[in-house]
Amino acid sequence: MDTEFLSEEEIGARYPGEWVLVRNAEFDEQWRVMRGVVAAHSPEREEIARVHGELARSGEPLSVSVLCFKRSPENVALLFDLRRVAGEV
Repeated sequence: MDTEFLSEEEIGARYPGEWVLVRNAEFDEQWRVMRGVVAAHSPEREEIARVHGELARSGEPLSVSVLCFKRSPENVALLFDLRRVAGEV
């Protein structure tokens, strides 16, 4: 498993147009991801939810976040609860 810590900007540059699951996430005071280790990336959100579910079931303590580098229409905000997608809620 990759252990390279990347900033949010570096992650976005490496995986444009994709969803990215970040583990060992470090956050600023507004809970924005500052840096972390890429656990998975995919153009499909469902793949990220699947990997998130696997990590959650592993029993390992997690500090994770999902970043989306896809373009959305202007004036649209997206919020996803991966627990629901992974069947945990």
